[in-house]
Amino acid sequence: MAKSLHIDVVQDFNCPWCEVARNRINAALAQIDKSVPLQIIWHPYILIDLPEGGMPRDQYMVKRFGENALFNYAKMADEVAQEGINIKNVCPQMACTIDAHRIVELSLTLGHEKHDKLHEMLVKGYYQEQLDLNNRENLIKAGKSVGLDEAQIRAMFENKEGREKFVQQTNIQAKLNGIDEIPNITINGKYNFRGAASPKELLDAIHKILKGKLTIYLHIGPAKGQTVFHIAYESDSSANHETSQKQGSGHEYMNDLNSVTRWRVSLLSDEERLKVLQDAKLNDPTFDERNADFVTKMKVLMKHIVDQDFKYAEQPPSEASIRKKRKNTSSKIGIVI
Repeated sequence: MAKSLHIDVVQDFNCPWCEVARNRINAALAQIDKSVPLQIIWHPYILIDLPEGGMPRDQYMVKRFGENALFNYAKMADEVAQEGINIKNVCPQMACTIDAHRIVELSLTLGHEKHDKLHEMLVKGYYQEQLDLNNRENLIKAGKSVGLDEAQIRAMFENKEGREKFVQQTNIQAKLNGIDEIPNITINGKYNFRGAASPKELLDAIHKILKGKLTIYLHIGPAKGQTVFHIAYESDSSANHETSQKQGSGHEYMNDLNSVTRWRVSLLSDEERLKVLQDAKLNDPTFDERNADFVTKMKVLMKHIVDQDFKYAEQPPSEASIRKKRKNTSSKIGIVI
């Protein structure tokens, strides 16, 4: 099973939903074992192209979103306040966020914990303490508090070529990743959320990654003189792990499979099928969802099939051939085990 979490968040300080996303991520993480290694990376996204120094927030919002913009923001702030998220004391000056993004990226040289700490300091300051992110002295003070060197920060800010390159790379990377809205949250390279997902949605994904889940889909359909067992293994385990397989058998060990669904088909004669059912102590199971013990029987049967050394096709047949063999009488049953 996965033993660590890696969360990538594409965000911009000017997006209040990104601050909401940070709080919801923290709420989800507060419910897991603290011993799980965790890494959160805050990736830049330039939502609004503002001049250096920014511009008054009220002026920008009315110009961009219309006369109801301030009312709508206040309404949103009231709604998220019910989750304990405070975005009501936001800085009145909209920020040109390029420098804030650059210093957060620089903090990665100190490790992901200080990187996360600096990001939290800036975004909370911006939305809760009216911290002006246009003011480089504010950024330098925050950077120094996590261990960044002041001279290094100032040199970075004065590097105009580096600034232009950063802006270009940020926009290009977002396009390459197909990101056109923020926040964008990805957990372990597998579960992606567009927008500020709820703590429950995030926690569900985290639990699947940490605990893993194996679902077996069993297709049962008669062909002439045979029964087709079409078994699909689907893992919700983490990425970056290898799968161990026992070739030529019905075993498929789902050791943190990289979210890949593997297909195998076993053709058993009716006699072989009956033996399987007898061995599984399900001599005459009725594959009918109306039966009270249907799920229990299927779990037993599926586990038994997976544990047997059946002869599998060397190459999985095409979906068309599978459908032809199943004809129109097959059933599909998915059970989590």
